[in-house]
Amino acid sequence: MINKVKQYVKKYKMLEKGDQIIVGVSGGADSVCLFHVLLELQREYGLTLYVIHVNHGIRGEEALRDEEHVRELCKKENVSFTSVYKDIPALAKEGRMSLEEAGRKVRYEVFNQYLIAYKCNKIAIAHNKNDNAETILFHMFRGSALAGLTGISPIRDKLIRPLLCLSRQEIEEYLQEKGIPFLNDSTNYTLDYSRNKIRLGILKEAQEINRGAVSHIAKAGESLKEIQEFIEKSTQKAMEGILIKEENNSLLLKAEELKAEDAVIQKEVVRKALYLLGESLKDIEAVHVAAVLELLDKQAGRRINLPYGITAIREYRHIELLIEKKDRKEEAYSADSDIAEWELIIPGVTPLPRRGKKLHGAEISSASEEKGLPGAVTSSAGEGTSIPGAVTSAAGEEKGLSGSGMSPADEANTLTGTGKNRPFLGNSLIATILNYKKNMIIPESICTKWFDYDKIKDTVLIRFRKQGDYLCIDKQGGTKKLKAFFIDEKVPRQERDVLPLLADGSHIMWVIGSRISEAYKVDENTRRILQIKLTEEEENE
Repeated sequence: MINKVKQYVKKYKMLEKGDQIIVGVSGGADSVCLFHVLLELQREYGLTLYVIHVNHGIRGEEALRDEEHVRELCKKENVSFTSVYKDIPALAKEGRMSLEEAGRKVRYEVFNQYLIAYKCNKIAIAHNKNDNAETILFHMFRGSALAGLTGISPIRDKLIRPLLCLSRQEIEEYLQEKGIPFLNDSTNYTLDYSRNKIRLGILKEAQEINRGAVSHIAKAGESLKEIQEFIEKSTQKAMEGILIKEENNSLLLKAEELKAEDAVIQKEVVRKALYLLGESLKDIEAVHVAAVLELLDKQAGRRINLPYGITAIREYRHIELLIEKKDRKEEAYSADSDIAEWELIIPGVTPLPRRGKKLHGAEISSASEEKGLPGAVTSSAGEGTSIPGAVTSAAGEEKGLSGSGMSPADEANTLTGTGKNRPFLGNSLIATILNYKKNMIIPESICTKWFDYDKIKDTVLIRFRKQGDYLCIDKQGGTKKLKAFFIDEKVPRQERDVLPLLADGSHIMWVIGSRISEAYKVDENTRRILQIKLTEEEENE
């Protein structure tokens, strides 16, 4: 079995010498097998492993049993271990998602947070061939387009899935042969979850018809992937002559040019256009794509309403796709909303809201988490969690502990839009904890700020302005109302409600892209530094 995995890893170039890998381990057969496979490959590739275990807050004592089992596995092999608690039922209810969807979303958020925190370059997940077959059937039943029927990718961005070539039976036989213990999750045997119905009912029946059903479904997914890649290239070429981008919330599709394409290309062009506007295809089904294409044979002026607040309108020579009003999710993240605030992930990446657009990646972290690694309990082979160490300063940064390195005029210019250094808001904040060392250099950049971490009194939030907000303006502790600050700095009235702020209660730590409060500045008594970087996001994701 190990040789089979090795060949699969080499085929897709999953591993390189010196990789540092976040490994998701639940305690079940698949993830325990993944853990031991990576241990086998550790010497060959010089791997460094960091095990992350997520407690979903669903199974009580059984979940604690799983956590302890994984901790002991890591302790035995001297591998770093971190446990993270998340209240999935509460997050699912809040986000109007199923428990399955909320759990999956949170797990990937956690893995990506620790990818950054531990300076790793890959995340290893224990999906196997059965999972792949279940996914293909699940997407088929939901009415997914071709891309959804291609199954789970062996490698995507920084995610690797070394066990995708193995069936669940092969995995369990390997563990039994090696005498490696694993645990069973009781929720895997209830029919309350959609995937369990496929696993315990449909796939089980399919394997009675043909023992190779799982492999055949997975193989079909691979074949469809090859077809999908060909169609993707053809679609991109077709879009060059069909799509006209008007504004951020409007697209035009040339009617005659779209009509001239084969049906499969027509559908993919429409799907891509809807993705460009809605930024997701989760709620876009085949019926919606067909409805847009039916407009080709309708009179000018006919319109249909689609998910994500998109409207399709038949014009004389085009089909226009536009967002006329916000959908419910956007309204939830508007500046006027009572919940327009998000906890800063420390350490990790927190998306920033764009002007007039929803915040990407909601439900970032649970409100119960303390400052530090979100939800972290233990790490480093079962021992206490340590804070990541300091990093070296970048060239061009100001020496000493004197502040931001910007004049008040420059800071004002970044807010009013007259300065050349105004940052592009709508990206992300990367938070890191540094240990203070004497003579460290404070960054001069408006996009990187240092704060004395131990001076922070409350949960750090990203939000818009509220009544009572203030910031400290001098070393003597003098304060100024945020409203007065905006007036003094000549910030346009229409921009004051949409400027993202970093807040510690009512105390504004940072008017993002401009000045920070004097109260949080690093000085000779600082022990720990909270470094926050404003990053620039690529337009095409």
